[in-house]
Amino acid sequence: MKHPGIRESGKVRTLGTYFTYRTTITLVLLFGALTLITLFFLQRSMKNQVLSLQGSTTKILAEELRVRGSSLQAALKTAAEYWASGTFSDPLAEGFQTFGRALIQSEPSLLSLWIVDGVTYHVKGAIPANRTMLGYDCSFLLPVQSVTNGPRTTPIHWSSIGMNPFFPNPVFSISMKAGGDYCIGWVDPQLFLQYFTFPKMGEIEFKSFFACDGEGNLLVHPDPRFVARRENLRSIPAVKDTLKTRSPSLSVLEHSIFGEGRMIFTTAPVEEPPWIVGVVQEEAKTTIPLRALATWGLVFLSFFSLFSFFTARQVSHSLEKEFKPFADSLEAIAKGNYSLPIPAQGFLELERLRNSFQSMVEAVRERERELAETNTFLRTVLDTIPVEVFWKDVNLKYQGCNRLFLHDAGLEKVEDLVGLDDYAMPWKEEAEQYRAEDREVMETGQARVGLAHSHILADGSRCWHLTTKIPLRNPEGEIVGVLGTTVDITTLKEREEEIRALNAELERRVEERTRDLQKANEELRNALSTLSQTQERLLQAEKLSVLGQLSAGIAHELNTPLGAILSSVHSLTQLMDHFLQKEIPYFYCLDPEDREFYLWVLKLSRSSPYFGTLPSEEEVSNLADRLRTEGIPDPEEAAELLSDLSLSSYLDLLIPGLQDLSKREILQHTTHIVGVFRSFGVVELAAQKASSVVKALRRYLQGGPKTERGVVEVEQDLETVLVLLQNRLKDGVQVIRRYEGVQVWGSSEALTQVWLNLITNALQAMEYRGELILETRKVGNEVHVSVIDNGPGVPEEIKPFIFEPFFTTKKQEEGVGIGLQICRTILQEQGGRISFESEPGRTKFTVILPAFEPSTPPHTSCP
Repeated sequence: MKHPGIRESGKVRTLGTYFTYRTTITLVLLFGALTLITLFFLQRSMKNQVLSLQGSTTKILAEELRVRGSSLQAALKTAAEYWASGTFSDPLAEGFQTFGRALIQSEPSLLSLWIVDGVTYHVKGAIPANRTMLGYDCSFLLPVQSVTNGPRTTPIHWSSIGMNPFFPNPVFSISMKAGGDYCIGWVDPQLFLQYFTFPKMGEIEFKSFFACDGEGNLLVHPDPRFVARRENLRSIPAVKDTLKTRSPSLSVLEHSIFGEGRMIFTTAPVEEPPWIVGVVQEEAKTTIPLRALATWGLVFLSFFSLFSFFTARQVSHSLEKEFKPFADSLEAIAKGNYSLPIPAQGFLELERLRNSFQSMVEAVRERERELAETNTFLRTVLDTIPVEVFWKDVNLKYQGCNRLFLHDAGLEKVEDLVGLDDYAMPWKEEAEQYRAEDREVMETGQARVGLAHSHILADGSRCWHLTTKIPLRNPEGEIVGVLGTTVDITTLKEREEEIRALNAELERRVEERTRDLQKANEELRNALSTLSQTQERLLQAEKLSVLGQLSAGIAHELNTPLGAILSSVHSLTQLMDHFLQKEIPYFYCLDPEDREFYLWVLKLSRSSPYFGTLPSEEEVSNLADRLRTEGIPDPEEAAELLSDLSLSSYLDLLIPGLQDLSKREILQHTTHIVGVFRSFGVVELAAQKASSVVKALRRYLQGGPKTERGVVEVEQDLETVLVLLQNRLKDGVQVIRRYEGVQVWGSSEALTQVWLNLITNALQAMEYRGELILETRKVGNEVHVSVIDNGPGVPEEIKPFIFEPFFTTKKQEEGVGIGLQICRTILQEQGGRISFESEPGRTKFTVILPAFEPSTPPHTSCP
């Protein structure tokens, strides 16, 4: 291996040469950086100084222009105040003219003074006198004066430069208020700016200068050609910014009217007139030339380079001499010799280094001894643990193991294992599988736990191992190999085979027991079928028992309408004989008008809301009194006639007919036809009543199988039960209905049996006299149906037993005690439940069923 102190070229690298090289480069770079920084700040300082002078010059020019403007404003103000004093009323008066000419002579740039009427804004007079100007409209020259928000002092307005028909050259005006009028002064800009001189500050001479008006138009420039063309300078950012903000500004750019190359423009605003001035300087003249900077930089850098080299060389020789004993001692330590001493040093720092170095040598010697003891202890621990341990490098070569793993490999020393792979082991047949697992662990960086392996050992026997492999990492976290641990599970595998045999035997026995259980289940299923049939017969018996109790009432309910029908049929026979023999010939003997009256009375009678009902004697008596007051002859007979026709509510329409005896005769004949229709109504009503009883009985007795389910209208089934029990309700029971229009999902036939049992129990408890309340309401996704009576209540001692089969407190002919038990069974089949609460004077049975929701999927039978 090459010595680290020898370069690729073969030259020896010493501490002195290295220190000389590094120190020289460092000092040269340091002095070079200082030189560049110095030159940079020198350059920057010069540029800032030039820019400061240029800005100051710009402000001086602005102040000079402001002074000129102030002088012009003072002259105008003097003229305005003189006119406002009222000394003269005509501006063409000789005295005012003399004053104006003297004022113009004192201000050479002032060409003329105008007095403008403050109402019409027309010229009233001018100085010098010029009558052609009289009446000239100056409204476009004058500013809008604010009375409420204007300043306290009289404002002065400066116009832009332009042509005027009364002056040959471009002019501008300044104007101000003069009493009730205005005073306007016309100024020649060239005369006004003739003293605007080229700026120079000490030894620095600027490139150019300029002035422009409020629109950016050029007013002053060293080259009058650009002024004559009225060049606009708003393209210069500094000019545009100062016009906008009325504050000094600076920009750097190229502009053709100021020469070639980049120029620095500094601008400043002038208060009055509202113009701006600027100074232009070449950017190159604000910095030190690059050649001069480079020359001075090279001179300084050369001097500092030579100084750095000789200084570093001298220091490096001294360092080499002082550090040589340390180098000799380190070389001896590398060879295992810790006894070579280092002589005492003349410098305090080196002496401290020598003492520290010798202490370090002693510490290293002690550390080597401790490491040797630790390695011996770790090897003992590794060989003692009852787990095989091994580790490989990234090439899957074994780098070490413990004693157990070495024994399985058939080797005596760890050194014999190092460098071998799995192909050289007794388990070479499984080598490819093991190496694939090792590569996966190193590639994924994830441990593989619980790998079951079976392979041949060195003694030829086969064993089972449970292996865990994890990635082996260095201190930097890089994967450098695989670490594995292996546990011998051969004994566990043998026990597993025994357990597998026992499981097979257990499964055989379970199959036999399952067959026995299936046989028992079949017997139990047959028993349940028998029980279900028995329960069905009990339900039918309860239904027939209830039907027997209802039979007398149902017979009475049917006999009553049948008797009414027979009576009405007998009356119809007599009325029809009379109708055929007398009424038809009478009708055809009537003239058309009376025939129409006959038919109108008949139609009016049948449409009466009281048709078919008989009025009371009091109502007939009151009707007779009314007819008497109307002057109707024989009012009692007329009242009876109207009552038979059910026309008492149409009295106002029939009074004319009652006064006419022929019309009264027609009314008497119509009573026979009305009697026929009234008998028909009695027959229809009786038939409907009998039909409702038959329908309720049929609804109770028939119906589909109990497993059929659908939407159940609870209130409709409750009304069916009430029809069946009508004969027992009508004498002394008041039925109170509190319906909310609920629907449930279930069997209508089965639930009707529940309602019949509960209502029958309530009537029997009240002895068929009292108040029966039927209540339905929806609570969440459930429907509560309550049957409430005001009977004596259920005694406390029998409350726990009322749902038990064959438990009853009724008479023998009223039941056998299975009604409530059947109710509970039916409700359980329908997914519902029943509860009750009772106290003296009030008993309430509540049935709770699942409510029907439109989104509920339809079912036709129980699941």
